[in-house]
Amino acid sequence: AAAAALLLLAVAPAALPSHQAMAADRGLVVVAQARYEALPNQRRVRVTIDAVATSYTPNPVDGLAFYPDVTFAVQVGAARVAASSGGRPLAVKVDASGQDFVNVTVTFEEGVFFQENYPYRVTYDLPDPGGKPDRNLRISPSIVAFPIWAFGTSGEPGGSVTVILPGGF
Repeated sequence: AAAAALLLLAVAPAALPSHQAMAADRGLVVVAQARYEALPNQRRVRVTIDAVATSYTPNPVDGLAFYPDVTFAVQVGAARVAASSGGRPLAVKVDASGQDFVNVTVTFEEGVFFQENYPYRVTYDLPDPGGKPDRNLRISPSIVAFPIWAFGTSGEPGGSVTVILPGGF
């Protein structure tokens, strides 16, 4: 069977390239709701991404086309990255070799075939790394500053970002 993978594009300064071969049939489309919860007493932000992947790739005449996984970018410094679907854990591969983003690959429990939907959740922490006072990520009992990214396929409606700050911020 012919397996295909497409990137979940992070709407961020360092977006990943899309596969042009999938452009005609839209490929794997992802719509995601991201939630950022600032936890100043723990010096971190907890990020939760609830997403649904839908395949728009029809089967070729001589086989099946499906998506076994999705790869997307998250902020540098992401820690404790995990994924699940229906409460069951999914395999996650983290490649933090880039300077501007971290690649995360989530392997689905089963391939996503033409016109199928696959809901999944990704969670990770953005801990305050300390250091220079002008850094992008600062989480403390007196200040909260962090980068906010949206996730999903570019141009697809339905995605959202929610930021939750504790009282006093």
